[in-house]
Amino acid sequence: MTRVLFINVINESRRKEVEVRHPAFGTLYLASYLSKYGGYNDTQVLETGSVSAEILNRIKPDILGVSSITQHFNIAKQICSDIKKVMDVPIMVGGFHISCLPNNLTEDMDIGVLGEGEQTMLELAQAYERHGLDQKKLGAIDGIVYRSGHHLEITHKRSFIKPLDKIPFPARHLIHYDPTHIHAMLTSRGCPYNCVFCSPTASWGNIRYFSPEYVIAELRQIIQDYHPKVVSFSDDLFSGNKERLRNIAGLIKKEDFYGQVKFTTSARANLVDVETCKLLKDIGVFSVSMGLESSCDRILTYLKGGSVTVEQNRQAVELLAQYDLKPTATFIIGSPTETIQEMTETLNFIKHSKLASFKAQMLLPFPNTQVWNEAKAKGLVSDFMNWDDFEWDFEDKPESRVIVNELPRPELLRMMNLFIKEAKHRLIKRVVSQGIQHPKKIIKFIQFQITLWRKLRHFGGKELSE
Repeated sequence: MTRVLFINVINESRRKEVEVRHPAFGTLYLASYLSKYGGYNDTQVLETGSVSAEILNRIKPDILGVSSITQHFNIAKQICSDIKKVMDVPIMVGGFHISCLPNNLTEDMDIGVLGEGEQTMLELAQAYERHGLDQKKLGAIDGIVYRSGHHLEITHKRSFIKPLDKIPFPARHLIHYDPTHIHAMLTSRGCPYNCVFCSPTASWGNIRYFSPEYVIAELRQIIQDYHPKVVSFSDDLFSGNKERLRNIAGLIKKEDFYGQVKFTTSARANLVDVETCKLLKDIGVFSVSMGLESSCDRILTYLKGGSVTVEQNRQAVELLAQYDLKPTATFIIGSPTETIQEMTETLNFIKHSKLASFKAQMLLPFPNTQVWNEAKAKGLVSDFMNWDDFEWDFEDKPESRVIVNELPRPELLRMMNLFIKEAKHRLIKRVVSQGIQHPKKIIKFIQFQITLWRKLRHFGGKELSE
């Protein structure tokens, strides 16, 4: 049987952050799909920023899949180069970056998997077993880019999988789970909105949901296998469909784990209302994160296309706090033409809000987004550049991070540091308050807050981080 190795590319310097956010769902879904529909059960998954000859020679893969987001694509290129020096194994590269920029396929990458990869990867594995990925046969497989002579060939676009319930649960058993961390799951793909910074929207298409029954079955499996105290519904629109949320809530209340497991989730401010808060509170949700982005109407309209207002953001925070659903949020500064005064409006909103915690990030023009197209027209980005400069934390390397705002970098760094200072102040205030109220639980509380802080650094990363 064909042996498959999937590598989810990470930045090793941020491994701790990777461990507390959701795991490599993409590769885990691929592994389970290949197992169910192709019988490919000899599969391994690695989350790494490098791969040694020792590991490759121990695993001896017949096919190798590499998944990478934009800010890790330089690492992915190096991994593929290192692999080819050790063994002549076909390498399929997937993920948001290659899906958005298929012309980034390097000489060390045999095939790029574009868009939703489960069915494509299955057909590639089956083709490999039949005729070893004969280039003359590859044109019949939808959703790939491959090299034909000196040119790249892109096949027809792959149709999205419908219904999503056809996809089996991600193969969580293939990676290590720290029992002290929050366990995560996805209940949908895609988004009906068109935020200018969001590449998942551009790549996944409109919203598709796993059925309530599927969600409960996966949740039941997670709880039975890993016994988590907290599970995170990590998709942005878990509560976006009210009828579906009612159904999921009703099913959870029938389960033995009801009341024994707590949840965190995400929401869109314009969709937060009293009924949503009651439903979330009733099933054990204790924290809700939102991408509020800006507290300046002009900038918020630019970022989110007029789909939400600053007043709706304010009301959502107030309502969540009223129901003790600790509201957390991400904000974006550094939009084109955004002024210091407008960034200060956002900071003042945060200071006077009931947000439990927040994270501010510089606007990044990820490929296949409206911001990317605007930045490209101005010569700020290109299809071939240093992808390390797309890392999220502007304050780490302010001299080289990609920016789209016209203000001097020192001014942007000064503003970012003000947001960071407020975030730390808010965290310390919560720790002190909790320590006074529950002195015996303070150590666990601090550990949990650190976990949430690391998780928040990558929220909206989603994939804001792609």
